[in-house]
Amino acid sequence: MNTADQWSDFFVASVGASAALAGLVMVAISVNVKAILDGQALPARAASTVAILVLNLACTTVGLIKAQSLRALGVELLIFALVGLIPALYSTQADLRVPGRPRSERFFHIVLGQVT
Repeated sequence: MNTADQWSDFFVASVGASAALAGLVMVAISVNVKAILDGQALPARAASTVAILVLNLACTTVGLIKAQSLRALGVELLIFALVGLIPALYSTQADLRVPGRPRSERFFHIVLGQVT
């Protein structure tokens, strides 16, 4: 079997989990919107987090397309991964523009932001 049908249970579970996480993050951001907007790099980090969770939702949703070849799924996921670089790089750039932060602390925030 050369289709993604055998992964359907995994994708159904992943769609539910990523939708729930995206919703929880949206609620957390809306509750703390003043604190986030007061931070210099926090708005970019919040936007990046939401974008990555929505991207995860999109990736798992595409996996539910019936009778799709694994190659087509791979191409779609590769495109989504490349699109996912945009908010990550934007967040990294915002971290680099914070004035008065020591170089080691900037590096720590960037690495931590990319790993989490």
